[in-house]
Amino acid sequence: MIVGIIACLIMIISIRIANSDIGISNDADPARLAAQVISGIGFLGAGTIIKQKDKIEGLTTAASLWAVAGLGLAVGYGLYTLSIAAAFIIFIGLFIK
Repeated sequence: MIVGIIACLIMIISIRIANSDIGISNDADPARLAAQVISGIGFLGAGTIIKQKDKIEGLTTAASLWAVAGLGLAVGYGLYTLSIAAAFIIFIGLFIK
């Protein structure tokens, strides 16, 4: 939940910076902060993957972290219908075994 909320907040902030007069530069790009969220969450997700003997654990956790960050970015950008559809598909995918 925290990952999704913060990803949403970062996307809103990056859009506001790009659209404001107080932007750091005239060519502010809202995709730059979003790209850093994706790479940063990928790094955190990689830390959740554990290999023990012949078993690998944490792949679903890593993918879920990345998915929640993506959902947060989509909500922050205002893509509500797409976010709801994606969340529903992710939810189903996590429960199908």
